[in-house]
Amino acid sequence: MKRLLYACCVVLGMRSECRAEEGGAPLFRDVTEASGVTWTHRTGAQGGWHYLETMGSGCALFDYDNDGDLDLYLVNGAPLEDFRKRGQNALYRNDTVKAPASGIRFHEVSDQAGLWGQGYGMGCAAADCDNDGDCDLYVTGYDRTILYRNNGDGTFSDVTEPSGVRVAGWSAGATFLDYDLDGDLDLYVVRYLTYDPLQEPVWTREGVRTYCTPENFPGKPDLLFENRGDGTFVNASVRSGIVDSNGKGLGVVTLDYDDDGDPDIFVANDTTPNLLFRNDGGRFSEIGLQAGVATGLTGRFQAGMGIDAGDIDGDGDADLVVTNFSYEPYALYRNESKQVFSEASQEVGIYGPTTMPLGFGTHLFDFDNDGDLDLFFANGHISPNVHLYSPSETYAQRDQLFQNAGGVFREVTSRAGFAGPNVTRGSAVGDLDGDGDLDLVTVVADGQVRIYENVSGTQNHWLTVKVVGGMGTDTETQRHGDTETRRHRDTGMQRFSASSSPRVSASAFSNRDAIGARVSVTAGGRTQMREVRCQSSYLSTSDVRVHFGLGEAAVVDRIEVRWPGGRVDVLEKVSADRVLVVRERKGQD
Repeated sequence: MKRLLYACCVVLGMRSECRAEEGGAPLFRDVTEASGVTWTHRTGAQGGWHYLETMGSGCALFDYDNDGDLDLYLVNGAPLEDFRKRGQNALYRNDTVKAPASGIRFHEVSDQAGLWGQGYGMGCAAADCDNDGDCDLYVTGYDRTILYRNNGDGTFSDVTEPSGVRVAGWSAGATFLDYDLDGDLDLYVVRYLTYDPLQEPVWTREGVRTYCTPENFPGKPDLLFENRGDGTFVNASVRSGIVDSNGKGLGVVTLDYDDDGDPDIFVANDTTPNLLFRNDGGRFSEIGLQAGVATGLTGRFQAGMGIDAGDIDGDGDADLVVTNFSYEPYALYRNESKQVFSEASQEVGIYGPTTMPLGFGTHLFDFDNDGDLDLFFANGHISPNVHLYSPSETYAQRDQLFQNAGGVFREVTSRAGFAGPNVTRGSAVGDLDGDGDLDLVTVVADGQVRIYENVSGTQNHWLTVKVVGGMGTDTETQRHGDTETRRHRDTGMQRFSASSSPRVSASAFSNRDAIGARVSVTAGGRTQMREVRCQSSYLSTSDVRVHFGLGEAAVVDRIEVRWPGGRVDVLEKVSADRVLVVRERKGQD
């Protein structure tokens, strides 16, 4: 009865927010069939109603071969009866030719690259964790995790065991970040449940057999691995303050919410409070409840799934969006003072339209290049037979697209051009064809991945910025016992002492991917801010480069790059409509 009353309340609340969608040409075009991507996701479901089968998986858009375009990695599940066998993950090389009407094209290279995986996969995080100039890959899942080192020749090597980052049990999201600002990337792994498919309860709803819920299992604490700079990691969870007694985490995103120069961590938890870890010089404090992001608008703990961060209102700080279960409107946490957030889903117009769907992936991205961040939600229920016990709900659901109209979001799903309804899970965004607008990839549970080309057709200008940190370019690292020595051609020698207490000694140079950098662009009288980060959405990694829509501005007046640790570089009078590479202390290419 309580759930029914709550549902009635939120549905009534929808009516005042819903607006008629405008017609028009599609904003995206489904080019999956023509793209050459034939991969299909597998939940492994064979009638046993194992809860693991409901979760789906993610994907990554990253340039594995350093040829300047975005390649695609897809993570797959497996039947539980043989989930420890060779996996069915896939790597597709982007072979798009940048010519009129050429179209987005991919070619599978999984076997050549050695990235087929193993076991029941879930998520992935892609970044250059060894500062050698190419992108490595960390894959999460049930029973195992894998760290793949990019060999720089189109192949990858499994270095999980020697690196010290194998995680047993069930892991979900993961992200790379430089939490101690020493110039290399550390690894945060979100863990979900203590789960054994042979010991889960039989679950029914209204007399119908279906999947059970996460309340039936204890959570597992997340882990933070510190990069030692020599190819190995050490578990720094306890001494850094990552103490997560609730567990049940799925999504993770890094952001400098308090603008103090070091990366904070936000975790979306499933049926337990969301967590916000504030970074104070390499030591974390969990302040989700005090900061206003632990619960939804009604004060209830929600079933958090996907997550993203971005400046939705143009005030220079990072806001948060989280997808939730059905009858739990998606949350939008607006950063009010770089100290606390307010739940603004009703105020910005997404509360009503997101009440009924069940969401996973999400993106704050400027699909129309008009200078503000729009919203995407990937939807789909977890129970194929949900209609038997809840007639108003469906398993397959439509993904949603919202256009930012001055800080209020207007739903434009009817002209989005998405296939469906589908049972969508992970998603990633990036410019697949190099034409200056952001395309979209979605992973469908037990279905074919979807590739959506942005065909919004605006004439707005744009700028994509790739920031490159100085670590690894001219840096030699040596370790002797607990002392790490780094010698750089320009800045000389630095020593770092590894001890039992957290250490922060801001490196003279940033990690190669410059994850944690903040890029601000001023054009046409407007300043936009983006943060360079690894994972967001649901179990997925989007392009690490930052993209700006510029509207009618053909010239960028000012670009400010605040590197991890606080150093600032400024560029002025930069032409638009290109990919700009900015190297630390060296300026633009």
